[in-house]
Amino acid sequence: MAKTKTPKPKTPKQADLPTMENRELMDLEAAAIEYVENRDARMSALKEEVQLKQKVLDLMKKHKKTTYSHGGITIEVVPVDEKIKVRVEKEGEGETVDMT
Repeated sequence: MAKTKTPKPKTPKQADLPTMENRELMDLEAAAIEYVENRDARMSALKEEVQLKQKVLDLMKKHKKTTYSHGGITIEVVPVDEKIKVRVEKEGEGETVDMT
């Protein structure tokens, strides 16, 4: 009888050594930290903007106004979705800020 060769089982791939599992990528980590800090600052500013928008809207309602214009400041309440449009005229320039 002829002997049949049985295939050798494949050896599993050696895993990374413990010090190699999470190789540090300093530039990637620095970019991630910078992104998170920027995102958190933006979210904080957004929360403050939303509160200020509501304050302007509440004051417009308190004074029963839908539009207000004085000293280069124009405020308009859009009644459909209660958005505030604010326009502030600066010396020679016009800057429009829509608070939605």
